[in-house]
Amino acid sequence: MYKHMKRNIVLYFSSVALAMAAGAALAWPATTLAQTNAAHTANQARVDTLNASNHATYSDSSHVLVLPGLIADRETREVRFLAEATGVGANEIIEFMVVGPGSSHDYESLAVSFAKASDLNEALRFVGMPAGRAVNYADLAFWPKGERVIVHVSPLDSPTNNAAAWADPVRIENLIWLKEKGQPMNASGLVFTGSRMVPAPDGGTNMLFAADTTDPRAIISTYNEPQTLLDVPFQAGKGSVYANQIMRESHAMQKNTLLSFVMRPEREHDKPRVLDMTLWVAPDASGGHALSNATFTLRDNKSQPQLGPTNLPAIVTYLAKQQSTAERDPFITLAFSPDMPLAMARHLSQVFSELERRNGLRIEPPLQGHVYYKALIPPEHNREREGRMQQPWELHMLQENGAWHGNLVQIEEDYDATTATSVITPTSYPVTSSEALRQQLNDALRTELRSGIAAQPADDVRATLEKQLEAMAGADLWKAPGEKLFSTIQNALFSAGIQMTLPTKVRQLRVILMYAPNDMTYGDAMAFLKDATTSHPTIHIYLPKTETISSP
Repeated sequence: MYKHMKRNIVLYFSSVALAMAAGAALAWPATTLAQTNAAHTANQARVDTLNASNHATYSDSSHVLVLPGLIADRETREVRFLAEATGVGANEIIEFMVVGPGSSHDYESLAVSFAKASDLNEALRFVGMPAGRAVNYADLAFWPKGERVIVHVSPLDSPTNNAAAWADPVRIENLIWLKEKGQPMNASGLVFTGSRMVPAPDGGTNMLFAADTTDPRAIISTYNEPQTLLDVPFQAGKGSVYANQIMRESHAMQKNTLLSFVMRPEREHDKPRVLDMTLWVAPDASGGHALSNATFTLRDNKSQPQLGPTNLPAIVTYLAKQQSTAERDPFITLAFSPDMPLAMARHLSQVFSELERRNGLRIEPPLQGHVYYKALIPPEHNREREGRMQQPWELHMLQENGAWHGNLVQIEEDYDATTATSVITPTSYPVTSSEALRQQLNDALRTELRSGIAAQPADDVRATLEKQLEAMAGADLWKAPGEKLFSTIQNALFSAGIQMTLPTKVRQLRVILMYAPNDMTYGDAMAFLKDATTSHPTIHIYLPKTETISSP
């Protein structure tokens, strides 16, 4: 196989083309290697010449795609691209395997690609790879999702150091050494997430490919980077892996070494790794809280039953078999029945949190109008006001005459220098429905924005901002979900070109802590929260501490 790969490298990136006229070279974006030197200039010229040669050779081919710095073959399902080693030294920290042109993170990357991320995205799609989804914490997507790509790398020319280590093309994961384990990164392939589109920085309507335009411009990341093109296939927060992943000493490369990367799909078209499923859970007629009193049904992404109704052990066994025997990656959307008691939903969430942590089961974002399953197992230190770093909304649920209503509490916390203690002042707002809750959230947001306006030093600025806010009198200020909320408000308020930082409290008020009894049903809780789940994705549901639940 390696000899075949070497032969193809020569075929696609032959140095014979160096004799072609310089006038035929393609234009090339600047890279961001720390120093532009003679070796880099020579590499740039060589890549331009090879681009021109490939265009001339494959101009009439329908199964070959040629883009600057890369070539893709639909028949062999291979994508090859050129990059330049940054010269990261042995045992130095690695956060990226490859970054794109224009990145300022070349100092912590193995290489800088001559091909843009968007062109590599097009090339992978060209050879039949479907793009997946990068992590998006604002949307509660905590796992990179997609089919995997196998990547090999080799110097285009014989290396002047570590020649034996580069005798054959190397799996890219083998270049990363894990200090804690004393071994290379597991060669499990990389997830083709496809990066994502982001608004142009000029505020217009144009959307840009994030990995092309926004730092770190990651093409292959070693942690779950929300804008990367290829990600590792496991949960790896930046903080959790930082400093543990270093350049493998045996394969350290000299700066400006010209590298050839070969990407191939891990699997055939008809054998996908991603397995999308929805797990529907409902209580039985007994009304008990234990999971032994629940029924489970697995459905595929076309809503066709795959297993059940059955019990939890059968579901766990089935999913484990999918992972181990079929080598599938189950992505599970949890769907709780509306008549499920919150206590049972909490117990189920505890079980699946352990399965996600220990077994690598991938839990998807919630269905529309639902909360993320970990909302039911919130951090205990935030239950009491005195233990919190910030003071979000509290929503205390009560039932009277068969109807649910809430007491929405806004908390002011001030430091008393005289007593060296914090003084907590709660203000309550009765809310009788989801609509009333939404209205109160809007009213509170307007109040906080007015406090920000009042803090502006210039009379004309305050008057202009107040006019803008009044023009939005009937608007739902929380309409924009997730991370878009603040930019939406600021664009609307400050269209006159005036900048104002939103008060810190506005961001705190995006969080809701719901306090509910064990027997409140999931459906009743969601009915009350339905108008708040898009604008307030961080919702924690606290049940009484004294609840004990028997195991299934």
